[in-house]
Amino acid sequence: MIVTSLAALLLAAAPAADPLATRKAFLACLDDTVIENLDKKTSADDWEKAAIAACKPKQDAWNAATLAADAADRIPAKQSQADFDEQLADFIDNKKDLYGDYLQSNSRPVKR
Repeated sequence: MIVTSLAALLLAAAPAADPLATRKAFLACLDDTVIENLDKKTSADDWEKAAIAACKPKQDAWNAATLAADAADRIPAKQSQADFDEQLADFIDNKKDLYGDYLQSNSRPVKR
């Protein structure tokens, strides 16, 4: 009984995923797809489709972590999701522009 209660308490107190760490993982995934697709000479539009598909699990983790953190700060879910969607679109658009620049100049990003 005590063990069950303690386990439930520990699970309830388990920290939620860190929105900054999950965002960093998502952006690293986008960076990886940039390099992979530059090697294949994929068009910018095809890169976008491939990146969205490849990075979907990391995007979902980042979204969940962001919504959880915002909920803890009492930010309405609708506003939180709208903010997330805007950030996501900005990141994808920015990477797509950079990808097109790399493709056109036949250059590559430096992997960090």
